[in-house]
Amino acid sequence: MKKKFLVTLLTITMIVSLFAVLNLQLNAQAAYSGFKVNGRFLNDMNGDRFIPVGLNKMIIWTDIDGIPSYEEMAKTGANTVRIVWTTDGAPEQLNVAIHNCRMNHMVPMVELHDATGE
Repeated sequence: MKKKFLVTLLTITMIVSLFAVLNLQLNAQAAYSGFKVNGRFLNDMNGDRFIPVGLNKMIIWTDIDGIPSYEEMAKTGANTVRIVWTTDGAPEQLNVAIHNCRMNHMVPMVELHDATGE
């Protein structure tokens, strides 16, 4: 009798846990309006397939706020910029560089250069 009760209790617990996890995933998907992966494709907030096309920019060593580089990059049709950054730069400076990238309608991809090649 105890064994049957424990199996039933365990089954109910697993089902409740499964529903809780599924509910959390659905809520997270509904709340997040950014990029989503659908199969092997990356989709934007409108559900359109997003193919990153862009350039590398060593922002940390050149125009640290991205001006005028981002404006020129956007003219090429780029939708993505790989921003090379190091811990020598302040977080506030990176915030400005990311903001300016977004203002030029491009997706920033920050690469912490200190960490590569180690």
